Amino acid sequence: MSSLETISSNNLPELIWTGGLVPTITNRVQILVDNAGVQYFRKQDPCQRRQLKLLESLELPVPPVIVDIPPDAFASIYCGRPLSEMLNDKSVAPDLLAKAGRVLGRTHLMLAERSPHIDRSLLRTEEAHTAHILKSFRARYIQSTVEPFAVALGQADSSRGKELASLLACMRACSQALVDRAQGPDGTHVIYGDYKPDNIVVDLTHIAGPHLTLIDPHICEGDRRFDVAKFVSRVLLEPQGSKLLPGLYDFVGSYRSIFNEERGGGVSASLRELIAMDSLNVLSSYVLLSLKGDCSFRLVAALGNKDYRSYLIRHLEKLVAGGSHADVFKDSRG
Repeated sequence: MSSLETISSNNLPELIWTGGLVPTITNRVQILVDNAGVQYFRKQDPCQRRQLKLLESLELPVPPVIVDIPPDAFASIYCGRPLSEMLNDKSVAPDLLAKAGRVLGRTHLMLAERSPHIDRSLLRTEEAHTAHILKSFRARYIQSTVEPFAVALGQADSSRGKELASLLACMRACSQALVDRAQGPDGTHVIYGDYKPDNIVVDLTHIAGPHLTLIDPHICEGDRRFDVAKFVSRVLLEPQGSKLLPGLYDFVGSYRSIFNEERGGGVSASLRELIAMDSLNVLSSYVLLSLKGDCSFRLVAALGNKDYRSYLIRHLEKLVAGGSHADVFKDSRG
């Protein structure tokens, strides 16, 4: 594994900082390109810079080069395609999902061993970025989007808009019911915090076979099942999500083969309920953006497809009801 190398952009006059912007659900990440054609992702996030150094010290797969950009930004080298872009490839998707489970298992294992010595000042505490699914739901959906929720409903004058508005209202009610039933402390274990296919990049040219690299950590304290739930939730929200169930079984099995103590933090909700909460939470953000006309993010744009909307409705009904394929994600809490 290549060690994480830190260099300063001031010491590299040959770098040509040009490039485009990559849209995500929350912001746009700038792409930087040097004169050799190497791409970097620029982030204005000193906390994340420190978290990458922590992961590197635990011998976990992180980008091999980080460029410091004064005063408080950094750029990490682009080292593959996001896993989310490769889930349509039947020849590699199952193996990559199993690998992602092993990477998460090792991440939890190493964080658990180092936990007593981790400087708590580098952990995320703001609710909008925390991995704690209940707190995130309240901060990002109930508290911060009450007004946009009402505005979006008022703008839903097309047939598609009315369908999305109805779906949003249903999700809001289902989410609130799940959150009300889930009780317990915020969580006491150090976890990755934002473990999802968009934050795992894959290098298919690696000499040892497909290599997975972790990006955009949001390390914080919480229930380890939050990391598992978020990954499963985000895969199932993909348009081809139902076809990836065998790979998700392998993801969970591979994870548990390395670290079989994902429970922790005392939240009285099953893994299935946590998956449902995350799906409802993030999908509500997609629907709000769609109703307001911002379709730059790929899954928000996908809401324009009626078949995808129908799939989401069936998927959410199954998750909330606890039937069908959700059964495989049960844990000892039901």
